[in-house]
Amino acid sequence: MSPIEYEHYCADLLRRAGWDARVTSASGDQGVDIVATRGGRTLVVQAKRYSGSVGNAAVQEVLAGKQFMGADLAAVVSPAPFTRSAVELANVTGVRLVHHEQLADL
Repeated sequence: MSPIEYEHYCADLLRRAGWDARVTSASGDQGVDIVATRGGRTLVVQAKRYSGSVGNAAVQEVLAGKQFMGADLAAVVSPAPFTRSAVELANVTGVRLVHHEQLADL
């Protein structure tokens, strides 16, 4: 599955969980791949289809996208593990780090 296909796959999982989700354009997305709304709340997601670990940059990018879009929640989704540094930053900033199987829990 390509990175773009993975974004669409994750948006579909969010829709199945009751979110109104859309994939953003490939450029100018300010670190946000998916925008989803439900119950008056907005979630921004960065989807990383990596085989290696997902690092700090993904957390920084989605956090910037959250602020830019005025969203309530931010998450990085990946089938890969997250680095210790990414976990530490996510814990401090409130960014959720999830496997795509956990998207329904957001």
